[in-house]
Amino acid sequence: SAYAKLDWETASLAAGQDWMVFAPLNPVSIASAAIPQMAAAGNPWIRLPQVRLEKRWHQGTVTWQGAALAPATGDFPPTNTATFLLQPGTGAAARLPFFQSRVSLGAKDWLGMGKPGSVGASAHYGRARLSESESDSVGLALDWSFPLVPRFTLSGETFFGRDLGFFTIRDGVLR
Repeated sequence: SAYAKLDWETASLAAGQDWMVFAPLNPVSIASAAIPQMAAAGNPWIRLPQVRLEKRWHQGTVTWQGAALAPATGDFPPTNTATFLLQPGTGAAARLPFFQSRVSLGAKDWLGMGKPGSVGASAHYGRARLSESESDSVGLALDWSFPLVPRFTLSGETFFGRDLGFFTIRDGVLR
């Protein structure tokens, strides 16, 4: 990913291509060098062009993030015969960016374990234009990362929503 970031003591502003704010955890595995095996098995993950604002309180233990993202829905018009010719998909046709927000509680020394931990909640809103109608994409997610013992951390996320399938990548292709 490539982005520029302005960082202050309690806030930051970033612009460029980076991971989404919504459901931010990605699988970790030694089973693959670049993309973990089963990474797209229901996990909403993708890097999108965005402008992101982050605000931190209480020495960084409470964080809010908000972002406006490029509405990339991963579908391409059937008339797009040249791979180098980018045509707008249903997300870009809606002419509205995706909006995402997340609030989290975290610590660098979670419960005295000497390791970072966090719990967060995030939301997504977007729109896709299908012919003459528009369809809203909405989602809510919870994520957590808790060190249980010095060498074992329990992390995961759960999410639900409508029209979120375009955030997953299968076989190296955005779907």
